Amino acid sequence: MPLSVKAPRRQKNRISEATFEGKFAKILKTGGLYSWHTSDQFKPGVPDRYVVGGNWIEFKAIPFTGKRAMTPVRFFSPAQKNELTRLHDNGDRAWVCILFQPEQGEATVMLCPWVVLRDKGQMTPVEIDNACMPGALQWVVESRFNMDLDRYSRYHTFGFHPI
Repeated sequence: MPLSVKAPRRQKNRISEATFEGKFAKILKTGGLYSWHTSDQFKPGVPDRYVVGGNWIEFKAIPFTGKRAMTPVRFFSPAQKNELTRLHDNGDRAWVCILFQPEQGEATVMLCPWVVLRDKGQMTPVEIDNACMPGALQWVVESRFNMDLDRYSRYHTFGFHPI
């Protein structure tokens, strides 16, 4: 008799990572930025999207209760962590774009440099909420990702909400 595993119940308002990336791609296109989907099954760890100018973006859709501190980095595979760090160390801009999906209420998005998230570790619900600031994605697109990341403090993150 085969082993049967009950699939976890999916919440009605959850957005998949692929849908989230598609919405982001439309925003980039509207802003006049050329990008393409890059992740594939043959090279584990490659970020999901490349944006012209040396920008790599890894997308995550994470369930978030908003009640306890969490460590977003734990949702990245070792291959993803290594590849994002390698890209950063070789002069490209490695970004993470995380959709935090609460059980109730609106989802929020955090967009930040990989090294900032990597070094941050655990984040409280307040830190996550503060990292999801309105208008930042528009600013990133308008600046065409040409931001001097050195001028930001180690824990400065930016994002936008709602999606």
